[in-house]
Amino acid sequence: MERQLTADEVTALVGNGCAAEDWGAVTVADGFAPGRVFRTRFAGSVRVGARCGLTDASLADVWLGDDCVIDRSRIRHTAEREPFGLGHPVHVLAEDGARQVPLYQGLSSQLAHLLCHLQSHPVAAKLLDIVEADILSLDASRSHIGDGCRVTDTVLLENVWLGQGTIVEGAVLLRNCYTPDAPASPARILEGVRFENGVALAGSLIDGGSRLHACLVGEGVVVDRTFSAKHSLFFANSEFHLGEAACAMAGPFANSHHKATLVLACQCSFNTFGSTANSSNHHFKLGARHGGVLRRGARCGSGSYIFWPADIGAFSTVVGKHLRHIETADFPFSLLLEKNGESVLVPGVYLFSAGMTRDGTKWPKRDRRAAIAEPLDAVNPAIFSPYTMQALETGSRLLRRSHTLDADLRHNGAVIPAERIAPALQVYETALVFYIGECLLRAVRRLKGNAALHPADFLQVIDRGMADAALAGGKWRDWGGMLLSGHDADHFHQDVLSGVLATPEAVRERFRQIHASYEARELAWAASRWRRDHGDGAGEDPVVAFLGRWRNAVRFRYDSLLRDVGKEFTREVMYGFGVEESAIAAFRRVRGDPGAEQLVLDAREERDTLLGLVDGIV
Repeated sequence: MERQLTADEVTALVGNGCAAEDWGAVTVADGFAPGRVFRTRFAGSVRVGARCGLTDASLADVWLGDDCVIDRSRIRHTAEREPFGLGHPVHVLAEDGARQVPLYQGLSSQLAHLLCHLQSHPVAAKLLDIVEADILSLDASRSHIGDGCRVTDTVLLENVWLGQGTIVEGAVLLRNCYTPDAPASPARILEGVRFENGVALAGSLIDGGSRLHACLVGEGVVVDRTFSAKHSLFFANSEFHLGEAACAMAGPFANSHHKATLVLACQCSFNTFGSTANSSNHHFKLGARHGGVLRRGARCGSGSYIFWPADIGAFSTVVGKHLRHIETADFPFSLLLEKNGESVLVPGVYLFSAGMTRDGTKWPKRDRRAAIAEPLDAVNPAIFSPYTMQALETGSRLLRRSHTLDADLRHNGAVIPAERIAPALQVYETALVFYIGECLLRAVRRLKGNAALHPADFLQVIDRGMADAALAGGKWRDWGGMLLSGHDADHFHQDVLSGVLATPEAVRERFRQIHASYEARELAWAASRWRRDHGDGAGEDPVVAFLGRWRNAVRFRYDSLLRDVGKEFTREVMYGFGVEESAIAAFRRVRGDPGAEQLVLDAREERDTLLGLVDGIV
């Protein structure tokens, strides 16, 4: 409840060195304590909550919640067309602004993906209407400092909405910025930061003199150590240090840690940028209007360069400089390198690598959103999925057609050497058998528990999966880190257009439902692929034959992984050891034995577990 200051309270405040343009424009909540307010100046309409501590502060047109601490900081409000930066257009993937995503307090990686890639589409228009209505629901007449906020040693906050618990310490400038209520996991904006036209969501950290303009820093995101960014979106658990970003749509789990790295006009997730990794989007014709996609897990090695537009396949690695436009989306898990000025593609080399296996275990452990009750971003870190397997199937068909010609395959700006085609086909086909078998067998084990398994159990799970086969159909998508079937994507579009999804809450709930249905859709996809290859009337003999192939695929995968780990223990890796003693002895003392590596121990245990799934059947 708000009330006017009493005469005694005004006298006490003046005695504490405070001043006001008009004490009548200052209101307070029950529980206001004038003994906690010193040397503070009030201008315009100001509301002060209960138990607030104010020292050496300047407040102009500000609403303060309860239990706030404002120390040596200035907060003011001016009328703005875009309240608290919300609605400000972010020019992602194209510096010329052809693709725009508005800053929004409820902007998830899924929503941003749709607004960007469906630009000028009726679905995006409907979603924008929902976003704009939600933004207008905020009271933009004053700056807002929520309950329990702490603002200290900050030069200026202008036109800000700080949700409950937000911490701003030592920042230089916040102008037109928004943070949500998140007392359990607040946004933190710290030393030397300049942040203009921006949103910092729950659990985010901006520190180390970073400079951001027209950016969203998402849940669990870290931006630190003088990083500079403009017109960029950073989603769940991404981490950016030292370098620079412009027009990027990054996350979840995107990473750049190097001073000379530029993340320019690209979409990426689950990836890393090496030192001096770079790209460019300017043809000097119609301006800087091009961007590109690094599909989930694609990495840019140190010194790499990509000429946009380009589309790099999932979980691929780019090394060298690529001066032609490239599209390798149909060849996931590949190495793209530069040789004699040409882009050379080596498909499938990372499918069963140690690094890929390590990636699959590290992301869930690094999720910084545990204290957020309902995270905005739906994040599925799966490496093997219908999304990557569909791309792999397409790549296999292209390789199979070319294999009979015994010649290099030229594909969308890249060259696949003839000698690399047969090995690529082998690992792609092995991966498909491995993935389908694992999906189905894990479902069998969930159904049967520890009971002995029989081919009939396998067929029963396939029949169950086939009941939902239509729901898993169509081209699978990756919407900002969430994997979904073409059916679910189409259904979402239809419900937006029809008005079934007409509120922010309804859209978020649908994203959650789609994300939660992934396991069932995955099983249905695997079952439909098995039926496609074996027919509707397949009996127990095809099951036994398939599972025999699957056991071979399991052994192939883990043998490949263990060989890859062994490369970390070769003589060349020991260079730098042995200055004071034998290189082998020094290396073993520091690095240990390959058989004791946790990754190796886990891989062997997982291999044995998987092989045990078919005991009694094969």
